[in-house]
Amino acid sequence: MRKYETVVMFNTQLSKEQLTQEITKVKELLQSNAAQEVEEINWGKREIAYYVKKQKFAHYVMFAYHCDQGGVVEETNSVLRISDAVLKFQTHRVNESVRGFRGNPKRAAQQQ
Repeated sequence: MRKYETVVMFNTQLSKEQLTQEITKVKELLQSNAAQEVEEINWGKREIAYYVKKQKFAHYVMFAYHCDQGGVVEETNSVLRISDAVLKFQTHRVNESVRGFRGNPKRAAQQQ
């Protein structure tokens, strides 16, 4: 099974409820397309290095998941691409032998 990470930058003009709805939509989309062990990690509001769609800040959320099919990634990317709430996104395939740390210090301490 392959491991993937998708980092999504959401617009900061969304209310807290709208942001929660958007995160839930992405999570449900992944689960409905046979992604397993979907984990969301909210990085919070951060400054962007350059303006994206006239925004200097964004809410960063990372989704970590496992799947067998590459269609999950393609479907997720196509939905994120047309969403108005999403400023940018990026999906990576994770090779665990190379990268054991996924942004969570507690998890890194457990793996050692």
